Amino acid sequence: MYHRFGETKYPSTNITVEQLESHLNYLVEQNYRFIQASDLLDPEQQKEKTITVTIDDAYLSFYEVGLPIFEKYQVPVTLFLNTENVGGFNYMSWDQLRDSLRRGVEIQNHSHTHSSFATLDEEAIISEIETSQNLIFTNLNITPNLFAFPFGESSDLAQKTIERYFDAAFGQHSGAFSMNYQYYIPRFPLNENYGSLERLRDISKSLPFESAQLQPSNPTLNPPSTRFVLDVEGGVNGVNCFITDFQGSIEKKMTVVENKLLIELSRMPVSGRLRFNCTKVDNDIFWYGHQYFLN
Repeated sequence: MYHRFGETKYPSTNITVEQLESHLNYLVEQNYRFIQASDLLDPEQQKEKTITVTIDDAYLSFYEVGLPIFEKYQVPVTLFLNTENVGGFNYMSWDQLRDSLRRGVEIQNHSHTHSSFATLDEEAIISEIETSQNLIFTNLNITPNLFAFPFGESSDLAQKTIERYFDAAFGQHSGAFSMNYQYYIPRFPLNENYGSLERLRDISKSLPFESAQLQPSNPTLNPPSTRFVLDVEGGVNGVNCFITDFQGSIEKKMTVVENKLLIELSRMPVSGRLRFNCTKVDNDIFWYGHQYFLN
């Protein structure tokens, strides 16, 4: 997942031209296969060494800087669009979005106002979806079937609501692709700070666990907790987890109980996003991620 291209004043959401070129050059040299996000719904497309590149927010720098580079490497991409900002400062216009469609970019839904779906009630979620779907159909003559949560923030309510409108949905938490989490599919964010070629090599080789579930499962963590349980098909031996919130890494104690991993945090997480990254290296790199949101 990328956001901005060549906008170095925003390092947390930007990727430099040099970094992007190095990523695509490496993946092409390693004979990775590229498909768009909608192709992920087809089991026949879920083959080894397959990569889907997604872009969030439709910043102008995608159109002016990023898209020509993806075209240079013949890499198809999927753009998740939030409709309220179209034509605004530093965002793409409808004309540029139409041109991107003609050039092979897949456009999907990223809400209307880019609000956190973890904080919205059902009525507000429906309004966000129906407003953006109508605007996209009116201006682009397409009906998106995929959704990406703004900020990657979700809830059980949000996922159940968007299931009425979309075939799958994506978060912004790191993890190998798996349809086990059809309405909260992980993606690896890439930016200036986390965009080294070494990281790209690791994440491009990562595989999902056959099945992994973190409890509590609701992405909106209410009430807050310091105790979590990870259940992995095949057992938790060799699994290590890294937990971070807005204050940084959180120390933890991990105990195997009835073949599940009990994770006890050393402190209560602060408000905002709480991310779990659980990995196992066993010839291959297996990677499970989950993101919570705390009010």
